[in-house]
Amino acid sequence: LSFLPDEASRLANIMNRINTYYSEMFDKYVAGRLSNIDTLVNTIKKMGIDEAIKIYQQAYNRYLKR
Repeated sequence: LSFLPDEASRLANIMNRINTYYSEMFDKYVAGRLSNIDTLVNTIKKMGIDEAIKIYQQAYNRYLKR
């Protein structure tokens, strides 16, 4: 997929934060220090995962139109 410049910038911003948070929380989950996975999901949603999915979908739709 190819992203428009503004999409690429926004996507990188969102996913960098989410990936960092997810890595930290996954380690805690595996170690048994995080038992409520709903908190993890809700936080990732607040960080903009839905917008990232939307950006990917738009890029995929453009790809299909080729």
